[in-house]
Amino acid sequence: MAGKTKLTLETYKAPWEIDGDGNDLPDDQQEIDPARLKKYLFGLISDKETAVEARDKAQADLTVANEALNEKARKDESDEQRRAREAQERDAELETLRTQGRRSLALEVALDQDGITKVQAKALAKVLQGNTEEELDASAKTLISELGLTKVSGDEDDEDDGVPGARPRRLRTPGDPAPMTPPVLSIDQELAQIRRPGGTQY
Repeated sequence: MAGKTKLTLETYKAPWEIDGDGNDLPDDQQEIDPARLKKYLFGLISDKETAVEARDKAQADLTVANEALNEKARKDESDEQRRAREAQERDAELETLRTQGRRSLALEVALDQDGITKVQAKALAKVLQGNTEEELDASAKTLISELGLTKVSGDEDDEDDGVPGARPRRLRTPGDPAPMTPPVLSIDQELAQIRRPGGTQY
């Protein structure tokens, strides 16, 4: 069986390019019929809603089926298999908790650093190295020094950080003379300039 021809912009016919029977209309006879166009758009939206509902139902049915399958498998498993499964589930939960806890600690350490803004601290927390508070703190101080992160005169470290209209942060390398008009860099651009050991960038 021959495959269905893929629709392209060149082969697609808009409602005003064809008549009611689907025949092509000459350019001088093409005009947009608001009522017909509305009906066409309504059909597209309705089809999309139907497809989304069908997808959601399929996902819900799949979840129920997987739960029933898992339940059946648990009834048939031996004590040893049950203990192994429960241990695996506990390990997964602990790993999730450890990851969440490490992220929270990194953010807390970054926010405790002096001389940087909340926006800078939040971006810094994403690239800190280490797992303990001491390791994260050392990593934060090293990165702040390498980046030359400082508050620009007039910056406020209040809740309006990151709000549209707030003054952008600037990167100044220690030892460089302050330029008359320092370049404006986003936090992502600043962090992109940091190089990990080995030459790779964050």
